[in-house]
Amino acid sequence: MAKFCEVCSINFIDDYSYHGHLMGKKHLKNVEYANHKKRQEENSIFVSPIPPRTDQKDITEFFTQFGPIYTCKFGYNYVIIEYENNEPVQHLLHEPVYFKKWKLNIKRRIVDFPQHGKRSPNKSSNNSSEDIQDDQSAERLKFKIELESEPTWEKQLEKFLTQVQDDDAIIQKRCNEICLNLNSVLRHTFPYGRAVNFGSTVTGLHSKQSDVDVFFDIGETIYDDDQVNNQGCENRTHRWTPKAIFKKVKMVLFKNKSIFSQVVPIPLAKIPIIKFHHIPTNTDCDVTFKNGLGVHNSQLIKYYISLDRRLKPLLLIIKHWARLLELSGTGKITNYSLVMATIFYLQQPNVNILPTVQELQTYSVPVYNSGWLVNFDKNIVPNASNNESAIPELLQGFFKFYGEFNFATNVMCPSDGLIVSKIDFIKNIQKLDINVDALNVSRPVCIQDPFELDHNIAEGWTQRLVQAFQQCCNTGVLNCECAAKDDYMSLLPLICDPVLKNKSKSSASIYIAIPAGKFSTFGLPDDFDTHTDIDNKEKFIETNWFKVVYKLVEKILTNIFKFDLQVMYDGISMKQIKIEENSDVHTKENYKVVFICKGKYCLNRSRKNKIPSLDPTLSCIEREILISDKLVAEMAERKEETSIKFTCSLEKKTNPLHVMMTLTDEQHTNKSFVEIGSYMRSKIPSIIERELLHMTQYEKQL
Repeated sequence: MAKFCEVCSINFIDDYSYHGHLMGKKHLKNVEYANHKKRQEENSIFVSPIPPRTDQKDITEFFTQFGPIYTCKFGYNYVIIEYENNEPVQHLLHEPVYFKKWKLNIKRRIVDFPQHGKRSPNKSSNNSSEDIQDDQSAERLKFKIELESEPTWEKQLEKFLTQVQDDDAIIQKRCNEICLNLNSVLRHTFPYGRAVNFGSTVTGLHSKQSDVDVFFDIGETIYDDDQVNNQGCENRTHRWTPKAIFKKVKMVLFKNKSIFSQVVPIPLAKIPIIKFHHIPTNTDCDVTFKNGLGVHNSQLIKYYISLDRRLKPLLLIIKHWARLLELSGTGKITNYSLVMATIFYLQQPNVNILPTVQELQTYSVPVYNSGWLVNFDKNIVPNASNNESAIPELLQGFFKFYGEFNFATNVMCPSDGLIVSKIDFIKNIQKLDINVDALNVSRPVCIQDPFELDHNIAEGWTQRLVQAFQQCCNTGVLNCECAAKDDYMSLLPLICDPVLKNKSKSSASIYIAIPAGKFSTFGLPDDFDTHTDIDNKEKFIETNWFKVVYKLVEKILTNIFKFDLQVMYDGISMKQIKIEENSDVHTKENYKVVFICKGKYCLNRSRKNKIPSLDPTLSCIEREILISDKLVAEMAERKEETSIKFTCSLEKKTNPLHVMMTLTDEQHTNKSFVEIGSYMRSKIPSIIERELLHMTQYEKQL
């Protein structure tokens, strides 16, 4: 009979799996969280709004008179008071309370408590999870500081590797003991069986938090459940089916409580597994029984890593980066798909570090598993690569490759290292009699498994996840470029930065489209159409428009909003572009410039009627500059300063031609950015249009 766990919100197919779940550490942790949540809600109040210009000390002293306070948390215009017991709460909720003649609005605190292993939509009120996150952040911060103390990139990398994973020999010893115990308890049922570990503990890409993945090969033929059910009873006894194997192993693990604890069967997963805790090694494990293709995939990755000493550090950095930004994990990007995506990037002709799977299989004796060719030649000597890029350069290349990759229309094929359009890919695999529906090419991302050719290992990637991944990759490119200036000494500390995750989530972005429209040819010579020395006039016009917008935006930010600008990224060398030259940059498809803006005045305020009479011959920008100068003088006199810092990127777009301006907050908690950014979004396109009209009317040039 089906069961439902209300604490964890999970359905179970029968009593057996339900009771197994109740013994699991995740369920027990959720029960602990739920009880803590109940205590917090019973003992806490939420007060909002609090009287303006009120000192926090006065508020704390006021509420102390009702009872001893356990914690007191202030936010913007609110306070959360948690008492040591619930008696003060009962009084405050049922009696009117006045603070300095201000009637306080007091409600019971609602704690939005996430279950263990699940992400809550709002973590702000969860003190327990905050404590856990604070501990993790403290560890990462300590790690970051330790990295910064190392004198060279090589020393930093060495420190990073020792911190993120245990020694391979220790892991191997642990895995061997787990497999020996499984073989020992299961040998009476499966005399030919053998436990084989796979996954990150085999490839060498394990972290300190990694579980041990084990495939148990029963050593006998496995029949389909339907096939056996249709046979006579006398033929069923010695025929193993997936369900029968799963049920038997589950029973054996439950019986051996001195070795295996917290046994949690998950029979309805795509690949049914049994989770358990191995007591002798204090290790969490997953055991599966399906075909063992994961074992061959792990051996392939392990072999690839052995070909180049740069691969293991590179992959560990990428895995750590993805985990910290919450891109990878349950229901997100799997580590296997992330690793294969990295391998695919390293197979590309312009990188040329790793051979394709087809190259490795060319001369090897065929070996099949579940109908798929899984062998490869471990003795092959790949063609020597002339790529001598350092690990940070390869990391930047990875970020750039996937930041620009068109996932919507292309398929990645690590078997042959090719990027194939989805239309052509479907035609090709139909000729090979591969199940197109099973491959699920229509998903936002398609990475074909190198062995199981009808399996899309990235089918779990959602469109939102792809956008977040590419956004983080584009930020990664900029971080690598900045780190290159100090010989990459700041790269690993940045990747291990405890606030990196918060930055990725909370960085607000404001988008401003600046269309070319009728000004697309502004600034071009009158005889432009007759020029014969320009091969691609359309590209030249696009470049010229980008240059015009760049100069106007720079003038607006510097002179009207009084920001100090620092160029962070100049992908097209703007200073070298000249209107009369047909340089190589005109053949590029995209142009992008990024700079950091710093300021101390919110000059979007009180601009109306600041200067009543102005010279009508002044341009729009000149008038706005006069207003800003007057505002700055007034604010400086009042010492009214506000720290503002954000990045501004300009990127050329076509169809129709326009420049996309993106403003991204760098301070993450500064409300002034939203205010001034919204003002800029409404004003900058208008200022540019009016400035160009004025310049056209008076025949002025930039």
